[in-house]
Amino acid sequence: MNGITRVRIGFATIVIILAINGFFFYRTTKSLENNSLLMAQNRETSRIARTLLIAMVDAETGQRGYLITGEDRYLDPYNHSLKSINSLMSELKELTSESPNQLQYILLLEKAVPEKINELERTIEIQKKQGSEAARQIVLSDVGKQKMDEVREIRPTLKTNPRFSFDHIKSRRRYVELL
Repeated sequence: MNGITRVRIGFATIVIILAINGFFFYRTTKSLENNSLLMAQNRETSRIARTLLIAMVDAETGQRGYLITGEDRYLDPYNHSLKSINSLMSELKELTSESPNQLQYILLLEKAVPEKINELERTIEIQKKQGSEAARQIVLSDVGKQKMDEVREIRPTLKTNPRFSFDHIKSRRRYVELL
């Protein structure tokens, strides 16, 4: 082999190594970009789920205040929360629409949240029409507590979906680094 052939082979080897390196750099960059988007979506989903739970607690607080006092002004947190709950549910559904795992939890929330709202409305109406003792009996049945517990149980599940977890992304990053 003469010197020119060796130079050509060396040059071709360097070009091949650089092309392979470029390919893996591109894949790693795309993977990190995707992970960043997943983490941002996870944070947003968690934030909205937390805001939804706060709105549900506020609605329950307003109902309780009204049941105790019988004064309409105590319904302000309840009325304010009802306005935001539907939009928060829509935001959650939109954010999780591409994740079948999380969408199943949204479907559970779509069932549990209206059931809790119906229970709140029912006790308020009974308080207005039949008095505090009739409303108290509904509260003592624990139906409202069970519905609120369902909502509370679903929220952490949205937050910890493995597809969006930091540990999952770290393990994917380690895998990419091995390539």
